[in-house]
Amino acid sequence: MSVRSHILFRYLRNAAPKLAVLLFSRLLLPSPALSQTAPLHADGPLVVDQHSHVVVMEYEAWFGPNAVTFQGTAAKPLLQSADMQAVGGGYDSADPNVIRTHLAWFEYMGVDAALVDLTNDVSCIFDSEAFATQHIAGCTPSFRSSMQTIRDNTGNTYPAWTKLGTHLKLIPLLGGIDQNVLYKDTDGKTAFEKEIEYFGALMEKYPGRNVIYDGKPLMVIFVGAGQDPDRGDNPE
Repeated sequence: MSVRSHILFRYLRNAAPKLAVLLFSRLLLPSPALSQTAPLHADGPLVVDQHSHVVVMEYEAWFGPNAVTFQGTAAKPLLQSADMQAVGGGYDSADPNVIRTHLAWFEYMGVDAALVDLTNDVSCIFDSEAFATQHIAGCTPSFRSSMQTIRDNTGNTYPAWTKLGTHLKLIPLLGGIDQNVLYKDTDGKTAFEKEIEYFGALMEKYPGRNVIYDGKPLMVIFVGAGQDPDRGDNPE
């Protein structure tokens, strides 16, 4: 475990006793052939332990005219949203038809839960404009707005999936890769604390979307993918 991982773990142990938190550098997904040990219900959380076998897939609700677009990409999505046509086409993650279709695909594949990814530029999203101007390179007003749209799209997954009556669950994937998520903002809180509070409020409001691990709602922290430090080994 890295020094940063130790810091995050110590913070979570002391400040977030009501949450079950796992540190991941790389998430390994089990085969869809495996079955969970607890039944899924649309109106209740999924309770798992170290012996459970569930299928979890990462989900990035990052796309929209004020967020990530598909301009310049080699692959174009089949799904299209009207508000994306002016920026080269593709889908908007906030489009109800897109949400409904993605959810149907998840259910068809036998997925039990989605790992909703809000790992990039966490400080730019959650910290104050004054803090961002002083401490975060590249956090311009337009970039900040785009990243906050991604936050809103990700958070919208909770009410949208609940309204559709799915049995699928959601696990927040938090950003622990940037050192500045541990710097205190002008309000005395770190961006990491604010992200936990953001998802914590959604998990409290929509408990039926939660995965319960070790008796607590589960969040996962992304602290970076494993990399070979020797460039001579051609890690690509």
